Amino acid sequence: MRLPKEKRAKKTLGVIGGGQLARMLGMSCNINDVDLIVLDPDKTCPAASIASEVIEGNVHDLKSIQEVARKADVVTTEIENIGVIHLAELSQQGKNIFPHPEAIRTIQNKFLQKKHLSDYGIAVPPFELSSSHDWKNVHRFGIPCVQKHCTGGYDGRSVHIIRSESNWENRLSGKSFIERFIPCFMEIAVMVVKGRRGQLVAYDPVEMVMDESGHVLDKLIAPARISTDERDAATELAVETAESFSTPGIFGVEMFLDADKFLWVNEVAPRTHNSGHHTIEACDTSQFENQI
Repeated sequence: MRLPKEKRAKKTLGVIGGGQLARMLGMSCNINDVDLIVLDPDKTCPAASIASEVIEGNVHDLKSIQEVARKADVVTTEIENIGVIHLAELSQQGKNIFPHPEAIRTIQNKFLQKKHLSDYGIAVPPFELSSSHDWKNVHRFGIPCVQKHCTGGYDGRSVHIIRSESNWENRLSGKSFIERFIPCFMEIAVMVVKGRRGQLVAYDPVEMVMDESGHVLDKLIAPARISTDERDAATELAVETAESFSTPGIFGVEMFLDADKFLWVNEVAPRTHNSGHHTIEACDTSQFENQI
């Protein structure tokens, strides 16, 4: 429920990144009488036309991040590949930053993210750091298997499916890990929002139809074409996953539903997500309003 404007003290929200997610967040900021400041390397970024101010600078730059924090009541992010060490320092100084920088640090490294989830008993595909160029190191996962960069990848980027030895010869360079390929009956995503006072909501699971060539979302079906039991299980798993990070914020939890109808968490985004864009028109309160 939105408060009447005359009962709200106007606040300023700072966002690290000024892309499409920040632009859509800005639309909700306008509805809720919140000023938006974004940090982006491009002064003409997508959010520029709707933000109160664009601070031109690198999202890893200390001084630029400090400027956002100085001007904003609360700081959040539209991407995870940012200068999280600087956000952690500001958080220790008492700045309101959500999600907490430690959660962003864990999630932005996909290997650490997998280890975190595994340590919490959340089902993830078996994985192992790829520290060797030995084909045998890959072969024990079975063919096909998946190679992922530890850092820098998002929304299907920096993912390489290994189906043969020739695929391994064209592997990703840089620090990476290998994980078991899960034969997937359906890919599902659930958006989960956790408030600063512990209140928690989850949107209904949606079905993601992926572009196989780029490993990116091609079509989204809401709600997912799954049974009530599968819906409840996916929601419960997504909530458990989001709560494991012990921070307020919004989380996109992607998962595989395999042929045996078992659910595996694939990846987590500590931000709004393309699997939640439909909530702008489909729901009373969008993922972006809940992020605010």
